[in-house]
Amino acid sequence: MVVGVGYSLYYIFRALPILTGFGAKHLCSCHFVAHRSDSSVLANELVRFPYHLADYEVNDVDSSATASIFGMVSQRAVYRQGAGCVLLVDQEEAPSIPQLAQLTNSVTNQYQIPQNQQSLAGVNYTQLKKAIDWAFSEPDAEHLKNTKAIVVIYNDTLVAERYASGFSAETPMPGWSMTKSIVNALVGITVHQSQLDIYQPAPIPAWQEEGDPRKNITWNHLLRMSSGLEWDETYFGVSDVTRMLYLSEDMADVAIHQPLKEEPGEEWYYSSGTTNILSFLLRQYWGDDNYYVLPYQQLFQPLGMQSAVIEADLSGTFVGSSYMLATARDWAKFGLLYYHDGIWQDQRILPENWVKYTTRPVDDAPFRKYGAQFWLNAGERNRFDQREFPNVPTELFFAQGFDEQSIFILPKRKLVIVRLGITARGNFDKNYFLSEVIESFDYEN
Repeated sequence: MVVGVGYSLYYIFRALPILTGFGAKHLCSCHFVAHRSDSSVLANELVRFPYHLADYEVNDVDSSATASIFGMVSQRAVYRQGAGCVLLVDQEEAPSIPQLAQLTNSVTNQYQIPQNQQSLAGVNYTQLKKAIDWAFSEPDAEHLKNTKAIVVIYNDTLVAERYASGFSAETPMPGWSMTKSIVNALVGITVHQSQLDIYQPAPIPAWQEEGDPRKNITWNHLLRMSSGLEWDETYFGVSDVTRMLYLSEDMADVAIHQPLKEEPGEEWYYSSGTTNILSFLLRQYWGDDNYYVLPYQQLFQPLGMQSAVIEADLSGTFVGSSYMLATARDWAKFGLLYYHDGIWQDQRILPENWVKYTTRPVDDAPFRKYGAQFWLNAGERNRFDQREFPNVPTELFFAQGFDEQSIFILPKRKLVIVRLGITARGNFDKNYFLSEVIESFDYEN
């Protein structure tokens, strides 16, 4: 009993920096990047167990946010212009990134998605309102949906939009793992603009020693979450992913130094570390100056994503697994790029066939529900009824993040749907919501 109690206390003590790290980092980003009030963040994201156990403080003088718990463990995050917020871990201050500081407000394209929320042909606005009403309804206090934003685009036109109290079309929200799909785009842009071959081994210096089997891991393996690297994507307590996000200065380095568990390409396993390796590879490929401008000049600027901020870790590498904020409309613009097969206003941003590559299922993923940094609804081979969302067409592919953040893309149905919230997993029935939205349109028009 003594040993059991001792281990439990030890485990809890190890987990406390993760709890406070999440709270400090999230409060910092929402305050300094999204410009939300502290009271809004405390009443929404940080009111949940166990985050409400911590005490929080924002310091506008040094642009920091601190979370502490039981007076024993604290973590501090600081805002850096252009680079968003970062946890200090064991450092006193975070080094600035001059290239990113100079990129602040660099996206000047003011493109706005055309709107018609009353009389567009082929739209049943009554049915669409019913679907959105459901998304914002809270009939069960034990299983809150906590929807904060919905944007529905049909045939390139914004036909419906709604926000919860305290949120608006100008409120940037974290995409969490939707950022992985941004990394897919950055790799695609790199392929389009250079001679990068994603089927070649990823040139990670630490993998190049004689006899290291990791040297056979390709960019393609990483994009498809099939690297074979050992990884634990468990968010409750200390694991590879929480150690990476909340206890590490160099997040890609944590994943790079994982041992090989399976042969590359033999096993699918969802890994945030894998995406941060891709982000590191892009930095190595382009060099710092070009790497930092890559998302802003080559992706956000053409699409007019003025609100988008992708945050960097202490080492200076973008946290491609998890840390980007943007408004619902700007997330929708990103979805429209894939809806249009990588072409934006007659300009090809992504390589020809890149979306086709992205949406090709990984066969050993459950329900073949994953492609390349995007989720799919493909279903089992020759058993399409066995799929993630049985009432939604198999063409669906989507970016997805923590708190049920989603960008749903259905090209044949002419739909891009953004849903953002602060929702416990499983509390938002995506299958029902999507099927109800789809019923709102006459696809012969």
